[in-house]
This record gives sequence, structure tokens and C-alpha cells, in this order.
Amino acid sequence: GVDLQNGWIAGESGTLLATHDGGKTWGPVDCGEWAPLYSVLFVDPKHGFVAGSEGALLFSGDAGESWERLETGTTQHLFRLARGGDKVFAVGRRGVMLEIPLTRGDGGLSPGEVHRVQLGVYQWLSAAAFGPEGAGVLVGGQGLVMQTRDGGATWSRPAR
Repeated sequence: GVDLQNGWIAGESGTLLATHDGGKTWGPVDCGEWAPLYSVLFVDPKHGFVAGSEGALLFSGDAGESWERLETGTTQHLFRLARGGDKVFAVGRRGVMLEIPLTRGDGGLSPGEVHRVQLGVYQWLSAAAFGPEGAGVLVGGQGLVMQTRDGGATWSRPAR
């Protein structure tokens, strides 16, 4: 969700639903995608991302009214989105992590070129989360846990 009134749900066959009344009613949003969608992340009320099957990554700069597909360079499923500072990360199948820098200009916020983060792992990546000061964690299949202290520039497995 974006705030207490505005929220989003992603699902099968390109399903994207939005609410603007705190969840009392939900309506479909045409994002132009037919692949299953797995994750929605709005970095502010106007700028959002959607991730899904076959490397689908969409961006909206107008509160979800229209969506553009970003070039990801992968056909792996992207399961979750997370914001870390001035970047958005998408994680998915076979160790794929994508980094999307966010830039502010006269036209507002826009995504920069999508880059693949080389983690050296091949498990499915389930989720990532970031806290203040660049700390973050990544989890995946087979008990994978990785951490970052520099906003996602480098990742390592914690000592056990």
C-alpha cells in the first residue's frame, strides 16, 4: 500500500487492483501486462513499481494511471520489490537481484537503468528489506540469508 487510503494488489494474468478508500472498494487497473504479477511497491503516492513473471518490471510515474515496462535483461520470475535508500531492488528466481536507481529531475522521480546485482547464489530469492543507514537483509531458498551494510552495493552471508 501507499498509505491508509491507497493500496495495491498484484495477481495472476496481469491482475492489478487498486483501492483509494482504505480497502472498502477495489478496482482493476490496466497495466498492459498478461504475465502473473507478484509484487507492488510505491515509493511515494505518485511513483510505483510492479514485478512479475518472466522478468516483468513495470513503472508508473502518475499514481498508477499508466505503466511502462522496464528492460530487465532477464526472463526469471521477479517475486518481491524493496526500497533501499535511492534504489529499488527486485529479487527472484535463480539468484536474480536487480537494482533500479531512482533519480529526481524536473519531471519528478524516474527509474534509471536496471542493473543485475551479482550475488553468486542460485537459490530463489524470496524477499529483501532495508532499514536506515543502508542496512539490509535478503532471504531465499534453502535457508539463504545475506546482509548488506552499504545500501546493497555489497552483500555477504552473516557469520554463524
